[in-house]
Amino acid sequence: MPAASREPIDTRGDYVIKRNTIPDYYTQEFVKAYRVWARWNKHGVLPFSGGWMEQPAHVIDVLNMFDPIYGEWQDEPKAGG
Repeated sequence: MPAASREPIDTRGDYVIKRNTIPDYYTQEFVKAYRVWARWNKHGVLPFSGGWMEQPAHVIDVLNMFDPIYGEWQDEPKAGG
């Protein structure tokens, strides 16, 4: 994964992904992780039976990774609105 090539550029320590490198990040693992989050976000159903304590750590990591990004995207002003 090209994560090592990313450089922080803003005061929050966020990373910038250049447009021409986006395909490098769009892997099968990313798509699987996004689908887990999208199903949870839309339906509120966790991927494994049981509650939060029964979910594998990598599932919790995926949910925690996408939530802030989605929240920021929702907060951005929409074009024409």
